[in-house]
Amino acid sequence: MNIIEELVKKHQGEYSQEFEKSSNMISGHYTYQPQQGIVIIDGTKISINIKAVGGASRTAEPYRIVLHLGENYESRLEIFPKTNLKRFIEFFTSSKNPTNSIIVNKQFCFSGDKGLITKLGIDYSFCNMIQDENAYILIGKKYPNHIVLTPSYGINSIEHFEKLLSILKLIEGKIKGYNK
Repeated sequence: MNIIEELVKKHQGEYSQEFEKSSNMISGHYTYQPQQGIVIIDGTKISINIKAVGGASRTAEPYRIVLHLGENYESRLEIFPKTNLKRFIEFFTSSKNPTNSIIVNKQFCFSGDKGLITKLGIDYSFCNMIQDENAYILIGKKYPNHIVLTPSYGINSIEHFEKLLSILKLIEGKIKGYNK
């Protein structure tokens, strides 16, 4: 049983996967199998998606965990790991730290609504949970009622998923509190 099936089974959700497709390319034999799980946790719809690619290519489409807000709160947020170039530039320029955590400020870049970033930055539990993760978090213009979390190296276990889910739920709480 794969990780998405385990998550859906634990939270009594819906699981679907397409049949495995394969093709022969110049670079080798590839397989492709999209999988999706949908769960409702504390009244919030969460979907987990992966488009698993295997065979000659050992790369894979990353997991995408999407928290559906239900309505458009007009919030924008982007949190992503800092590159070495960005760290180097910040070494020579003075920049305002978006969070109270030195570790999070060294690891991540923040952009979007300043008020929302400030609320997240002063939340000790958010900073503590995100500091050891390597993930991308996005609330974009195309889907403003979705919070998308993409872990760079996948989901290790059910406990790791629960941690990522609590990060999303914290962001959801701050968005709903910020827009009241």
